[in-house]
Amino acid sequence: MFDNDLIDFKQPNVNIVVMKDEYDVTEVREILQNNNNVMVKGLLPGSGKTTAIKNSGYKTLFITPYNKLCQELRKEGYDSITLNKLLNINVIGEHNKHANQYDVSEYEAICFDEILLYGPHY
Repeated sequence: MFDNDLIDFKQPNVNIVVMKDEYDVTEVREILQNNNNVMVKGLLPGSGKTTAIKNSGYKTLFITPYNKLCQELRKEGYDSITLNKLLNINVIGEHNKHANQYDVSEYEAICFDEILLYGPHY
């Protein structure tokens, strides 16, 4: 029998930035440029999370959990796909080996809209 060594987990460094005006393109862009891997959080639905990213000025690909939300973003002129399309997951939850991987190289930012609705395994 062997004792396992304890694993040293590094705690992530979290920097909380409060956005004053989600419609201020300059403020949004500055926050996104000065920070890496940004999570935009609001306390209530409709508080401007998606609007802040729309107004960021970046060429953004929106990843959505549902087709309806994806279609609404496309109607507004934004590029949007579902998480299943991004990950090549078919209707029954398996990897679709016949589909090509989605090319994200043309985008400056990727926004996972409604990220808390995705299952943990994704």
